[in-house]
Amino acid sequence: MARAYPYGRSVVGRRLRIVFRIRRGKGHKLQWFSGKITRFDKKRRLKHFVEYDNGDKQWHDLLKDVKGGS
Repeated sequence: MARAYPYGRSVVGRRLRIVFRIRRGKGHKLQWFSGKITRFDKKRRLKHFVEYDNGDKQWHDLLKDVKGGS
């Protein structure tokens, strides 16, 4: 049975912010990055492609990588 998925193609074109844990010396720093969801690929296990404002690009599983949001 396929899992229920609240996202999909409907969020393509939307902006989001994702927080990453950045290693700084002996500790960590949380840093937010803003970007736009530009693609959805069901064959990639329901992943979305995010193009960040800083030029980085990455596939994400929004159910695992995004907590809440606005």
